[in-house]
Amino acid sequence: MTATAVVGCVMDRHLQYYPFVGLNGRIVYIFKLASGSLQTAREAEEIAEKAKSNLKAGDYAPDIVVMEGEPSDNPKLFGSYSCVRYIRSVLLTIPKDVWHPATLD
Repeated sequence: MTATAVVGCVMDRHLQYYPFVGLNGRIVYIFKLASGSLQTAREAEEIAEKAKSNLKAGDYAPDIVVMEGEPSDNPKLFGSYSCVRYIRSVLLTIPKDVWHPATLD
């Protein structure tokens, strides 16, 4: 199975998202996977690339953070340094029941 196929399987079964307002007022989309879902950081990058492509509108390209694990369990975070730093600082304020199923084609 290729890395792309693995990412496809992960995204189809376990991917959830939550739009969170960042420090600059822009939305940061957090895409959450179960702990242990990613084999490599490249898989997180592929998820972020697909999400950005799906959410892009004109000149607007959203900020994306990929999270592996639950907010309360010190999850692995992937994305730009500033977004990851901010999301890590607010993880415990994210309610448990706000996540929505995500499908990225």
